Amino acid sequence: MRGGLLVLCLAHLLSSSNGYNIGLFMGTDSMEWHSLRHAVDQWNNENAVRSELSLDVVTPAESSSLIESKLCDLIQNNVIAVFVPHSVDDNELQMVYSMCHHFNVPCVTVHGREYFDPEEVSEIVDLLAIWTRDRTVPPIARLRKLPEATSDFQPFLKYIREVLKETNIIIHTNEIGLVHRILSQASGMNMTEAKYSYVVTNTA
Repeated sequence: MRGGLLVLCLAHLLSSSNGYNIGLFMGTDSMEWHSLRHAVDQWNNENAVRSELSLDVVTPAESSSLIESKLCDLIQNNVIAVFVPHSVDDNELQMVYSMCHHFNVPCVTVHGREYFDPEEVSEIVDLLAIWTRDRTVPPIARLRKLPEATSDFQPFLKYIREVLKETNIIIHTNEIGLVHRILSQASGMNMTEAKYSYVVTNTA
């Protein structure tokens, strides 16, 4: 999430008010929400005092089920931009674009992935197979791909802690520097306390 770029793109929309909302279709239990929330908090910490403006993230009410209801709910919060999941049906997506255009609200499509290519997780499957051999009950694992093109893993770690609520974590990578960055940031978030355990695996 490139929060700085987002702010630059929306700068022409900002008026004399000092608070601005960014709408997100996904709820607070999504990785997208945690990523955007982190980007907004970071921007506010670095720029709010100097620029005398701040950003916030709003989501539709839980009672909103239809895509148009969600959008109307967001627009009523005076959003300056809306993030829409790529998983939305094409017809509904066109309707969202049309409504955003009508209300002069920028609409950004979020390209998320809800599954992994089998080739990408084959090594993990082999690892779990070894783990299962000496266990009566097969292990349950939830896979999450590390964010790419970033060295800031705090929103990802926060997602693991607050949404997944996992304390037993396996880091599968060949990059020792990546492991150091993750554990350093986890330490800063108190995620290296006694209740947390980390296992590092690789294919080398």
